[in-house]
Amino acid sequence: MMFSRWRQENFFRYMRAHYGLDALDSYRADDDDPKRSVTNPARRDADRVLGEARRSLREAEATEGRASLSGQCPSKEILDAFADAKAEVERLERSRSAIPAKVKLGEVHLDAKRLVGERKRIFDAIRMATYNAESSLARLLTPHYARAEDESKTLLREAFKSPADLQVIGKELHVTIAAMSSHRRTRAIEVFVGNSTPPGLPTREPSSPCLLNQGPAMAPQG
Repeated sequence: MMFSRWRQENFFRYMRAHYGLDALDSYRADDDDPKRSVTNPARRDADRVLGEARRSLREAEATEGRASLSGQCPSKEILDAFADAKAEVERLERSRSAIPAKVKLGEVHLDAKRLVGERKRIFDAIRMATYNAESSLARLLTPHYARAEDESKTLLREAFKSPADLQVIGKELHVTIAAMSSHRRTRAIEVFVGNSTPPGLPTREPSSPCLLNQGPAMAPQG
């Protein structure tokens, strides 16, 4: 159970950092449901005031306790402060109990809006599909890169952002990718791309008459 929770937390942290999981994908908004239950702002304010009163009570208890531990009888001032703090906490607790925890949204926000979630769901589905594709590529990269366990996705992100030249030669589209940040990374991508398609089996994009040459062409480092 703990391992699954750890994996989920890592997944969401990675998606926020690299895929904009929490990004605002649309500014389109509709009227919110005025009958929806929401937290009562008055109850929240009462909780805050009650928390402050309880802290004051703990301070009064600590003062009385220190006086008792020192062998002294607490002064009337200390006892009165403790009694007042306790009475205030009890009063605020009764007042807080009379305030409902939930109210209808229309009672606190008459013109409330909420973002339309349709585009967000579509974008999140694309993010998930892209993440799954990246994970599959990372697994395929593992045999060709010694540090794949720690750096496979970092290397893939670098390759995705690297400049590349596209050149049509005859009926083939040749892709030349710029060198990576180190020779071992360049070599890993070179071997990986070279092994991603069986020799003699170029691919054809449905919308293009050109064949895609996925050979391991890498531009030299400058």
